[in-house]
Amino acid sequence: MATLEDTWQDTMVSLFDAHGVREPLLDILTWENPKETGMLFVSGVMLYVVTNVLNLGLMMVIGIIAILQLLLFRVAKYIQDKGIALSGVDLKKEFVVTPKPETVSTVVHVVGDMFRLVEETIKSLALSKDYLRLLEGFVTLIFVSAVGRVMDLPSLLLLVWTLSFVVLPVYKQNEAMFDGLLGGVEKLKGE
Repeated sequence: MATLEDTWQDTMVSLFDAHGVREPLLDILTWENPKETGMLFVSGVMLYVVTNVLNLGLMMVIGIIAILQLLLFRVAKYIQDKGIALSGVDLKKEFVVTPKPETVSTVVHVVGDMFRLVEETIKSLALSKDYLRLLEGFVTLIFVSAVGRVMDLPSLLLLVWTLSFVVLPVYKQNEAMFDGLLGGVEKLKGE
């Protein structure tokens, strides 16, 4: 597991490696399988729309999805039994909306470890006698409070969700340009 002395990039990489999700996460964020990534991206955006814009509760959304899945399965089974379409298709594998239990367990563990690291960081910051670290923590809290006044949490989560799916592909397509810009910034820092 990561330690508090690591940079946040090292901490996240070691956390994802510890749970074995780094490669699958990179595959999703780099759009290796566009159909899977697109469905995941759209499902996150739709969750925002349904819960925040349409103001439905999350448990209500889960119930509606379960009922729609049941109805869709029954209609597909009827069509398959009548021989109209879907012959040779295993409907129990094709019409599954719920994630695998291992996936849910892994996500819960990763998120729990992230919260644990944030808690440890806050504790170490609060007990620190290093005034520069205290000032850094204070400025971070002020910045987070200012962002919280401008955007509500669901909108901020949607922004982070969208950026996580967009930033890496844009960087990969324009890697030479971004590296040139970052190299110029490094030269300015060195002078």
